Amino acid sequence: LVDEFGAIAATSSVKFKFINTQLWVRSDKVLLRRILQNLISNAFRYAGKGKILLGYRRHAGGISIQVVDDGPGIPKEKQKVIFEQFTRLQHSGHDGVNGLGLGLNISQGLASLLNHQLTLSSKEEHGSIFSLRLATVQPQQQLAPKAPVDILTLNGVHVLCVDNDPNVLAGMVQLLKSWNCYVYQASSAQQAKAKFAKHGHKIDIVLMDYQLEDDQNGLNLMLELQQQTDLALPAILITATIDETVVNRAKELGYGYLRKIIKPIALRAVMSATLAKNLHSNYAASKTSNYTVEEDL
Repeated sequence: LVDEFGAIAATSSVKFKFINTQLWVRSDKVLLRRILQNLISNAFRYAGKGKILLGYRRHAGGISIQVVDDGPGIPKEKQKVIFEQFTRLQHSGHDGVNGLGLGLNISQGLASLLNHQLTLSSKEEHGSIFSLRLATVQPQQQLAPKAPVDILTLNGVHVLCVDNDPNVLAGMVQLLKSWNCYVYQASSAQQAKAKFAKHGHKIDIVLMDYQLEDDQNGLNLMLELQQQTDLALPAILITATIDETVVNRAKELGYGYLRKIIKPIALRAVMSATLAKNLHSNYAASKTSNYTVEEDL
């Protein structure tokens, strides 16, 4: 809205300013934009060569977004009717063109729909203040849609890479980035859990070292990470151990397996196969779920 009306102000005699805020409110962003757009448009219509401010005031439990102008103001006896359909006031010194004043009526209707309070404070020759009162809420995490990944080239794949050897970890990260992967690296179980808590919704696959610090192991850590998400978490266990018990347990859990030292061609192949297997499993599960729902119906 600031960009839109700032461009209009740049080609007119109106001075348009705004006050920025990072506060979050409970509303519908499309309808809220429509309300404010109508209020600012109305201010531009009657501001003449004056000033318009888009700002806000805090109050207990909420915020009032305000559109303030220093235009001719609105007589007290007419302040109620301006929200009625087809009402447009005429002021001396302005164009005085008759028309269908739907903007404020629509804004009032949308505000009522959203349970927002829209009020007016105005005095002749002293401008007007339209205030829209909303409840504030705690910030919400914005999840940007992920770009599709290519499981063959691994381009765009998000990888959590866990290894307690800094040299091995650095080499893995460099290799993965050369394949255009997004890499989240961790050198301990604690770091891995912290990274997954923050980025788990984006991670496509985990490359997990088996032998970690403080006698911890990668398979137990994978089980902990899996508990943080409802989706199957593809993983490849990477280890120097030759213990068949470890290998068999990794396979039972559905994880891929690679023995150090890793060859890039082998890593790429196993990653692609593991991602493809997970994709197939998710598809099969969704088909089963759909069938069950249809049967229930």
